[in-house]
Amino acid sequence: MNGWNPSEISTALSVLMKSGNFHAAMKAFHHLRNLLAALLLTGLLPLSVQAHESRPAYLVLTQESGDHWLVSFKQPQIQGSWLNLGVTTNCEAGQVTSHADMSALEQQFRITCTSGQLDEIRITNLDRTLTDAMVTVTRLNGDTSNHLVKPTEPILRLSGPAPSVPAYLLLGIEHLLFGLDHVLFILALMYIIRSLPMLLATITGFTVAHSVTLGLSATGMITIPNAPVEALIAMSIVLVVREHLLPVKSTLSHQPWLLALAFGLLHGLGFAGALAETGLPENGQLMALFLFNVGIEAGQLLIVLIALGVANAVRRSGWQISRAVEITPLWLTGCIAMFWFIQRSASIISG
Repeated sequence: MNGWNPSEISTALSVLMKSGNFHAAMKAFHHLRNLLAALLLTGLLPLSVQAHESRPAYLVLTQESGDHWLVSFKQPQIQGSWLNLGVTTNCEAGQVTSHADMSALEQQFRITCTSGQLDEIRITNLDRTLTDAMVTVTRLNGDTSNHLVKPTEPILRLSGPAPSVPAYLLLGIEHLLFGLDHVLFILALMYIIRSLPMLLATITGFTVAHSVTLGLSATGMITIPNAPVEALIAMSIVLVVREHLLPVKSTLSHQPWLLALAFGLLHGLGFAGALAETGLPENGQLMALFLFNVGIEAGQLLIVLIALGVANAVRRSGWQISRAVEITPLWLTGCIAMFWFIQRSASIISG
C-alpha cells in the first residue's frame, strides 16, 4: 500500500456511478452476492477461527535525555502463542523487564546512544509473521512521529524519508480489510441494496454509527469490555443472514440503513478495541483517531468497489449462477458467524 492514495477509491466509485453501469452492477451483485461471499471465504477461511489476527505490535521510544531513551514494546498473542518478536537498535540496550497478560506481552528497557544518535530500529523476527508493528518516536523537545513497520521491511531508519501515508491511516485500512467479520457484515448488508440512494444511505449509516462509538470508546468516555463486543459482532452477522433467509422480509430488509446504523454502533466498539490494543500516541491523539477512522472508511469503500466490480464483470460474461450455488455460501456465512459467537461466548464464560 506504499504510495497508495485513498482518494482513488472515491474517484473510482464516482466513475462507476457516472458510467451508467452502477445499476446494472447492483443488479448483478444481487444475484452474485453469495458467490462473492464464498470467494472471500475460500481465500480467508484459515482466518475464520480468529477474525482479528491482524493486530499489530506496538513500539514506543521516548527520549529521556540526549543519549538515553525509554523503550516500551507490546506484541500480541496470536492463537495462544507469542510471536517471539524483539527490538534492536544502533544503541546499547539495558536490562529488559517483561509483563504478560492474556492478550499481549509487554517489555520495557532503556537504550543509551553514546556513539551517535538513534537512527536504526529493527523488529527481529517480524519478517516471519504477517503482523505489522506500529512505532511511535517521541523526542526530548516533544516532537512525535508515527511509523508502520511491515514484515517485508522490518527495519526503520529515522534518518530516511518520512512515510508517504500516515501510519494510523494504513492501520485503519488494514484492520477493515483483514477483519473478516467486518468484511462479511458489509457484504451481507449489500445483499439487499438495489439502488444508489440505498447504498449511500447504508454506507452513511454504518459510518456515522461506528464513528460515534469509536470516538467515545477510544477517548475513554465509555468503557466496554472487548470480549462481549466481539461476540455480539459475530451475532450481528448471524442476524443479517437470518434477515435474508426469512421468507417474509421485514422493514429492515427494505431499509438496510437501519441495520447499518444499529450494528454500526457495535462494530465501532470493535474498532475501538483493536485501536486500544495498539494505543494512541500521547501527542496527536485526535489526529491519529481521525486517520484511523478515515482508513476504515477507505477499506469499506474498497470492499464495496471490489464487490461491484466483480459483479459487473460476471454480468458482462453472461455466466449464469444457479440457486443452489447462490444460497449455499449464505448458510456457510451464517454458520461461521454462529461458530464465532459460540466460541467467543465460551471464552467469556470460561475466562
